[in-house]
Amino acid sequence: MSERIRLQEELKLAIINEITAQKLYSSLAEVCFKETPKERILAILEDEKGHEAELRNHYKTCFGKEPDLKDMEEPKLPEVSPDPATTRQVLEFAINEEIEAAELYCRYSEEATEEDAQRMFQGLREMELEHRTILQRELDNLVLGMDWFTIENARPMED
Repeated sequence: MSERIRLQEELKLAIINEITAQKLYSSLAEVCFKETPKERILAILEDEKGHEAELRNHYKTCFGKEPDLKDMEEPKLPEVSPDPATTRQVLEFAINEEIEAAELYCRYSEEATEEDAQRMFQGLREMELEHRTILQRELDNLVLGMDWFTIENARPMED
């Protein structure tokens, strides 16, 4: 596979992953009944929108057109519902997704031949690792019974 075709496919995959992340964080924010963690999740959502825009812009700069994503398969997302056990599973899923995205961007950065692409992928990697840290804190808060659910909507978490 030529370098150009590989870059096209990598950018399209990265864009799809960012779109999928946006859907996940949008759903997660909907089930969060406390304002502070909801704001954190919405901030990550906005970052993911920015990542998508940056990747689309880079694609357009490299290839002179918008990416065609019709044939790209979106990853399956876990079901999100407003109970602590499900939310815990979704947060764990999101943490793993952020780690995988960071690893992907690290590989893309190492493989990139253009300095701009290397910097972009490295910056995206760092942001995904930051998201992982934020999500881990939210998971810790959820497990400790803090900061996610009001007394009215909380149900016991099963292990």
